[in-house]
Amino acid sequence: MGFAASQGRLLMLVARKNELEFQLQFIQQQRMFWGNLMTLLMQKQASTAVGGSMDPNSAAAQQLTVAQARVAQMDKMLEMQGNRLEKQREAIVTEMEAVNKVISKNIQQSFSLMGRG
Repeated sequence: MGFAASQGRLLMLVARKNELEFQLQFIQQQRMFWGNLMTLLMQKQASTAVGGSMDPNSAAAQQLTVAQARVAQMDKMLEMQGNRLEKQREAIVTEMEAVNKVISKNIQQSFSLMGRG
């Protein structure tokens, strides 16, 4: 691969890496939202259990349990998506290192050719 092609490939990889990092940040924000919601649901469940005003078999208690399960499922899906994106990011970083080596090699070859003339 020539110098210009390598430089173009590196620029494309940097753009993709930045896009993946942005997506990872967005996923982390979503996970924080769902984590905060889970905390609120747990607090609601704890406050009603301490006060003794809610029967564990009541519809409200069951709705809380279902809501907690849904929140946990959303968090798990986001975690899996984040892991997939992180693996892609790591692969791109590895490829960027390889392209950087090719660019360095091209530069060294160019200077050695200029020195011989």
